[in-house]
Amino acid sequence: MAIAFVQKATNASAQPQLTGVAGSDFLTLSLFYILSGTGAATPTFTDSTTQLWNADNVPTPQGRSGDWVGVANFSLPNANAGTHTLTVSVTGSLVVGYAMAEWSGMPLTASLDQIGLTGGTTYTTQTMACTANATTAQASELAIVCMGIHTGSGASAAITDPPTGTGTWISLALDNTWQSSDFGYESAYQILSSTGRPSASWNWTGSTTDTYQSAMTTYGAASASKGGLMLSLMGVG
Repeated sequence: MAIAFVQKATNASAQPQLTGVAGSDFLTLSLFYILSGTGAATPTFTDSTTQLWNADNVPTPQGRSGDWVGVANFSLPNANAGTHTLTVSVTGSLVVGYAMAEWSGMPLTASLDQIGLTGGTTYTTQTMACTANATTAQASELAIVCMGIHTGSGASAAITDPPTGTGTWISLALDNTWQSSDFGYESAYQILSSTGRPSASWNWTGSTTDTYQSAMTTYGAASASKGGLMLSLMGVG
């Protein structure tokens, strides 16, 4: 069964929500967050359905005392039908943006394959790339990538959307004027058709950029052969 995009929801809110989810579909969540506090922390959340999500790529946010920028990727296989409302929390003052999406053609169990991440605090940086750590295990996979930056410019970040890189990325979320145009974020996906190490690259404006982070996650597709075997055992076909 081929992977297919079903729907998405994006917003700047600590309560991501996706409605009308079909039972057994696969959900993904990319979080972009700004943390004000004395130390780095990573977010957690609860789902109104009480289902537990997989924390697939949740790196320590980038920054210094008082200002941290982070991104994270989560997934939920075999989702319950209906509405999924998430409540995000983290130690410190939190500002959140998100891209939540639904997919068909995915396994009913966890299917994380590869991750990749990059980030830093190099002053005046205006470009970033993120590549999977290793070659994907199968040709048909779903790749999700996200990034967040602190430009401090007070003007549109003009982030590359969708990112460039291997294959063709499709935009999921973009905010060039997040938090009074001092921050920005972007997320994209690609349905892969061959093995390899997917890569995404962005450029943006803002000569005072001092913190930035990106994360990539790939997930294997559902196996068509398993479905065929089950039908055969049932005497169908």
